Amino acid sequence: MEIRDIDWMDAYMRGALDEASRKEFEEKLVSDQAFREQWQFMQSMQQAVRIAALQEKMEMLKKADEESLKKKESYLTTPKNIWQWLILILLIAGITAAAYFILKSPVKIQEPMAARSDLMEQSIIHKTVRSAESENNLTVEQRIAYDLYVLQEFEDAIPRLEQLWENQSDTLAYFYLGASYFFTGRRDKAGRIFADPILTQDSIYAEKIRLLMDK
Repeated sequence: MEIRDIDWMDAYMRGALDEASRKEFEEKLVSDQAFREQWQFMQSMQQAVRIAALQEKMEMLKKADEESLKKKESYLTTPKNIWQWLILILLIAGITAAAYFILKSPVKIQEPMAARSDLMEQSIIHKTVRSAESENNLTVEQRIAYDLYVLQEFEDAIPRLEQLWENQSDTLAYFYLGASYFFTGRRDKAGRIFADPILTQDSIYAEKIRLLMDK
């Protein structure tokens, strides 16, 4: 991986690219498989760094709790200070619970990603139904939007899929839009799209919707 690519990916993650550079980056994600694999590796490394940082914060909180308990041990065990003792216990419990939640949050983000991998694979249509068509038949906007969906970059994919549906009446983009809402927990929006006769009257989309909504 070249240093230029690393800097480029880092700038994209931080939202520091201008419009032209961002578009060039996303087009390279679509057209360059090696670059796309490096991007996925960078995302994995970023997540690992976040988890390590949160674990370090958890250890610091634990040490602070232990030091606080040692300093106040004699004071807390005095009968006349029972109320202060109870208040401190509740405070420590609150800090520990908050730290536990912060530490666990990144892991919980990954669990549904792993659990839905089979569903994601089954929901991808353009690589199967449209496999007989030349990839050149897809516009740049379609390729970027579809591949963002496949990469599970749903927040980036959603506005692009909406534009494809509104401007081109792209039914595949419409289905992927509903699936993006489904995988990001917005079931109401997904349900409204999946209930549209434009999708339900098509046997392929209807089968994919059934697989998703049954989960």
